[in-house]
Amino acid sequence: MTAVSHIHAPSLNLLYADCQNNIGYAVSGQAPVRAKGDGLTPVPGWTGEHEWEGTIPFAEMPHALNPAQGYIVSANHKITGPDYPHYLGGVWRNGYRARRIEQMIRTKPAISLADCRRMQMDMTHLPGQELVGLLAGLETASVLTAMPDAALALELLRTWDGRLTADSVGGTVYEVFIRQLSEAVLSPHFSRPFREKLLGLGANPFMQPVNEFQGQWLVSLLRILGEGSERWLVDRERMLVDCLAQTTAVLREQLGRDPTQWQWGRLHRVTFAHALGVAPLLGRLFNQGPYPIGGDENTVLQTGIRADLPFDNNAISVSTRLIVEMGKEIRAWGVHPPGQSGHVGSAHYGDLIAPWLAGAYYEMAWSVEEMTAVTRHTLSLRPVEKVRLRD
Repeated sequence: MTAVSHIHAPSLNLLYADCQNNIGYAVSGQAPVRAKGDGLTPVPGWTGEHEWEGTIPFAEMPHALNPAQGYIVSANHKITGPDYPHYLGGVWRNGYRARRIEQMIRTKPAISLADCRRMQMDMTHLPGQELVGLLAGLETASVLTAMPDAALALELLRTWDGRLTADSVGGTVYEVFIRQLSEAVLSPHFSRPFREKLLGLGANPFMQPVNEFQGQWLVSLLRILGEGSERWLVDRERMLVDCLAQTTAVLREQLGRDPTQWQWGRLHRVTFAHALGVAPLLGRLFNQGPYPIGGDENTVLQTGIRADLPFDNNAISVSTRLIVEMGKEIRAWGVHPPGQSGHVGSAHYGDLIAPWLAGAYYEMAWSVEEMTAVTRHTLSLRPVEKVRLRD
């Protein structure tokens, strides 16, 4: 904790574990104590009523040590309750990933290495399951009988197992349907630029992956569906059926007429893009992919999507995976794409992509002796001798 207290910036979620069975959590960074407000809107600066009153003492920043439940979950979700006295900001994820992690932990009396691997690759989609529940009863709607395309999409959703794997068809229908429904709900009220902000782009073009809007619209949309708000859903049944029909039309156009070929991985792909890969000819050499992948921003296997782009993995994602087994002899397993080398001609430029996609891990060398035994190449960085310029 003492070490974390000296990290003034950035703010990070830091987790701790040791060989004495201790686990801990702390938030780094200095956050202001505000006399009034939250800093999100303009205030009269000449009154002095909204000045900072120092920073939050480190002891009052969120932290935990050996909590009673025996585990700590951190997935960029809101970490403080309504009674927390300070304002830490509003850029939180919606909490679905954290909830799913906790679900998996609670189903096991003890967690094994295999369990950890399954957790990190988990593609169970909680909001998708919630949506399917909210559509219950729609199959009996009279308007559905005259719209076979809508009936097809609804049936694919109802028979979906709730997992957003790369080969999932129901998951593809869910993703396209949510985009169609969001447009139908928001377009009567907001312009396209504002809709895109609400859907997750945010107001700052340089901070699009990190903003208050990321993931929040989905929570609001599911609440609107559950409440049946007439302000947003003038004719709930008709709007849902129309959006289901539009979903089928979109999928036929993009993936063909055979619904069995509407796998999520055909729309949702990951590309490891090099800075030089923006040029088409160089892209073929430097870029790696695209590769079909499962998940989205709301699954534990996080592979984010931008609302203004196609369904590819083009937003924040989890790349490095790490599992550490504490004990007398520490063991660790990990994987990170695309490879250990940044040199295009190297055999290790992209050799970790396949295991990363498959959920495989390699055991990491921990001691100096282990590292020496597996080292194949060494990069030495030496200072250049000073060059004296002649007069």
